[in-house]
Amino acid sequence: TTEDFCLTSLLNKTDLPKEYTTNAHVQACLNTTDPTTESVIFTTSGTSGRSKLVLYEQGAFLRNCHCWQASGLYAWEKLGGRSFLDILPHTVSIRALLNSYWTGYPLCIVQTEWIKQKPQKLLPFLIKMRPEVMTLAPNSFQFLLELTTLVPEVKDLAFSELRTVVSTSAPYSSTIAEGMKKQFNLSLHNAYGLTETQQVLTTLLTASSTQNLGEIDMGKPIAGVILGLKKYDKDLYLLYVKSPYGHKALLTETKSPAEEFFSTGDIVRYKTPDNLFYIGRENKDFIKSGFGAKVSIAYLRDYYQDLYRDAHHIEYMAYETFNFSIGIAALIFISDSSLPQGRVTDKKTIQTFYHRIITINKRLHQRLEPFEYEQWTIARFLLINHSVPKTHKGTVSSFTIDTLFNKEKHDLIHSNNPKTGVKNLQQLSSVILRLLLLYTPLRYKKIRKPLLRIFLR
Repeated sequence: TTEDFCLTSLLNKTDLPKEYTTNAHVQACLNTTDPTTESVIFTTSGTSGRSKLVLYEQGAFLRNCHCWQASGLYAWEKLGGRSFLDILPHTVSIRALLNSYWTGYPLCIVQTEWIKQKPQKLLPFLIKMRPEVMTLAPNSFQFLLELTTLVPEVKDLAFSELRTVVSTSAPYSSTIAEGMKKQFNLSLHNAYGLTETQQVLTTLLTASSTQNLGEIDMGKPIAGVILGLKKYDKDLYLLYVKSPYGHKALLTETKSPAEEFFSTGDIVRYKTPDNLFYIGRENKDFIKSGFGAKVSIAYLRDYYQDLYRDAHHIEYMAYETFNFSIGIAALIFISDSSLPQGRVTDKKTIQTFYHRIITINKRLHQRLEPFEYEQWTIARFLLINHSVPKTHKGTVSSFTIDTLFNKEKHDLIHSNNPKTGVKNLQQLSSVILRLLLLYTPLRYKKIRKPLLRIFLR
């Protein structure tokens, strides 16, 4: 709490140096706590699907502030200013809160689902605050793009002073970056970090950011961060991170102290010291939804085990199309001799899987917490009638899937066109509302405003 860090007392004082030495509450805190005091535990998905507990000490967050300041990230042209953040239960939110105390800049934090579910509560905050800096998950930016397209007035009311936008907590989207450039004339920066390391790389520290499909610029390390690269294949490397503000220990059956270099499990392409590009996971043990939730593949396989009776393999991924749902997308491989090879557009087959997924989702709705249900359930899928590509070791080759079915994956992630075979699992009210928003001439303010009230209800 703020009392633990003496922040409430300090913020109410005008003569800080004097009060710092005489305030009894501050002295009591200083006598009972220090930078090595264990302060917070985060949960994160493990490689087996079993959650890990990640322990941090107070000093890590204070060192983080020092490193950000040394990197110049608090400068007005970078992250200095009124900030808005939609990632609450995460290291990102604690860091943002302490950054706010450190710099004195105002901060507004909301839960991720507010972006989608409660814009009527969110917009008054944004209009009053007029954020200058926004750090959001990719799908939150996508939602704001859709909202400001449908209701252009929102852009002037809430985002007229916006100058820095940062994508974090989920894979960077070049498509959304293009939308932000077109809609707001702002470059969408990329930030990379893990629960165990906090944010360690950002394109805010590079002169220019190169974001191409398949090659995501990760930026430069923040001051104090050291990167380690282990040869993987040709110009590909496994990424290791030494962070001065990383976790203290992992709590499993025992308390395991943090290793000097943390293995991220991510594969990167290294060209020059200024060009590090994200390629993917060494082992696809989890994915991140477009709103930044870490989703365990092991859990998904357990949840949807009934689908595997007729599916040889399922590739899970985040999607970027706005469709009133937070969940994930599934590329489902089947074998049916009566159907052509490749993308399945047969309505009967699609409907069979649609009803199976609906049935499973209904069970999961009773089993999971609301947040887990929205983040961890299949919200759209595409069927592929094809054998599953394998490596020479006999394991599924995600790289080959990406190569052979790149167009199908693109449609699954980006398209809402039913002719592509992509099937959305939406509630009736969402479908009706979506049709109204898409096919009503929104240039008429008298029509747009009632629709906005329906949308924000």
